[in-house]
Amino acid sequence: MKVLVIGGTGHIGSYLVPRLLLRGYEVQVLARNPRSYYTEAGTSMLWNEVEWIVADRRAEENNGTWQKRMSEVDADVVIDLIAFTPEQNRIIVESIKDRVSHFIHCGTIWSYGPSSRVPYKEYYPRKPITEYGKMKAKIEAELMEKYKNEGFPATVIHPGHISGKKWLPIDPQGTRNGVGIYRSLAHGDVVYLPDNGLTTLHHVHADDAAQVFELAILHRKTAI
Repeated sequence: MKVLVIGGTGHIGSYLVPRLLLRGYEVQVLARNPRSYYTEAGTSMLWNEVEWIVADRRAEENNGTWQKRMSEVDADVVIDLIAFTPEQNRIIVESIKDRVSHFIHCGTIWSYGPSSRVPYKEYYPRKPITEYGKMKAKIEAELMEKYKNEGFPATVIHPGHISGKKWLPIDPQGTRNGVGIYRSLAHGDVVYLPDNGLTTLHHVHADDAAQVFELAILHRKTAI
């Protein structure tokens, strides 16, 4: 199986690409620079197996060549980690819709908006308040409509606040203290949370997020 990862050198991609290679997939990575943001011990040599497609997505979208590039995609699965607007998503979907078996879009937890209850389930209403969240929610809605009406094989994954190497997490109180709140929890101390605990911010390690994308490919019927 051949997998194209668009934006595969960032925080999620740096973990996802080695995972896919270890699965035995042929992996193409489209990025501006042909190197990962960082590598973990034991995975650096795997990047030599990547088929690199060096391109600047934003520049090609602006000059009108991006759609042509996408129409020439030769992959069974396409993972888009860096689409931020509905128009960006529409271009790629229209270009590949008859040529791939699975399309996976990286959404965001910000598409949900403020929580009215906790825990907030994945199927609860989307009420985003930021422009970023609104655009991502629109992308998700359009992809789900595309699946419903045309059977387009789309999956949307919504990571939380991504953390990892070189990217410290914001803790559930919205600070970068990093360890204080977890130390208090470990000691059984009282921890005060903002807004009655409805606006806690939960981080996810980039490798855990990458594993979700990997599992979506492995369990396609469940993921779509």
